[in-house]
Amino acid sequence: MGSDKSLLRVDGEALAERIGRLVASVADPVVEVGPGRSGLATVAERVPGGGPFLAVLDGWDVLVRSVRRPVVVVACDLPLLDRAFLVWLATHGSDRSVVPMLAGEPQPLCARWRPDDLDRMAVLAARGARSFRQVYDKLDVETPSPEAWQGVGLPDGPDDLDTPEDIQRLGLVGRVAPGAGGCNGPTTTMEG
Repeated sequence: MGSDKSLLRVDGEALAERIGRLVASVADPVVEVGPGRSGLATVAERVPGGGPFLAVLDGWDVLVRSVRRPVVVVACDLPLLDRAFLVWLATHGSDRSVVPMLAGEPQPLCARWRPDDLDRMAVLAARGARSFRQVYDKLDVETPSPEAWQGVGLPDGPDDLDTPEDIQRLGLVGRVAPGAGGCNGPTTTMEG
């Protein structure tokens, strides 16, 4: 996108603030892993630019002190994410981690992770893993397809905004404006 996606304004609200507001409406405690743009409690990435996998583990390191239940992880670049989908995800009946599938790809940054899987990811990260792809087959994951959430209110799923072309594809033409300057860093929100 050429700028920090967390600062992009959709319908007048910065993406990071919108995601922070949505997640806080369904969960407690909630923490942002990033530069503090969501309005939530914030933890800095231990490895700046280390990627979303390590950022999720930074958030888990904070939450594990207060929760031992599944946590929902949400990236800041999901402009169509809504409260109904977050409630569906947070309350999904599976006792496994829940990672929705979108266009045949797992969405680990809009997922509900079990503590055991987060602990396993931390061990694998200590052994050198740096991405979800490197650990995915070692986790206990359920991958619901779009049919599973059709009645929820987000028919197209938790699709992200990565390129200017995505603005048109997601039907956001005329609704997206650049935000104030800043770095091009991620913001990941986690709730327990």
